[in-house]
Amino acid sequence: MTLLVERAYPGWGSGTLNKEVEQMKGPYRVGVIVLVGLAILTIIEFGLALVGGLAVPLLLVAVFKAALILEYYMHFSHLWGEEGGAR
Repeated sequence: MTLLVERAYPGWGSGTLNKEVEQMKGPYRVGVIVLVGLAILTIIEFGLALVGGLAVPLLLVAVFKAALILEYYMHFSHLWGEEGGAR
């Protein structure tokens, strides 16, 4: 069993896998924060829709939500990076 794990995850016993997991915590944390922010904005958007007649605030919330999705989930700004979009 140990041999299978070592083949699947080279460096398993050396602690490199733990370092990789630690490095991934930051991006996951940002993703969760953005997800919560989008949920809050959706609740605000729903409240504005219930009030009615507030097209401009609804549009602003929608544009802000779209900007968050483009930046944090689609990595839109990285398309024109120095590395040609590869990250």
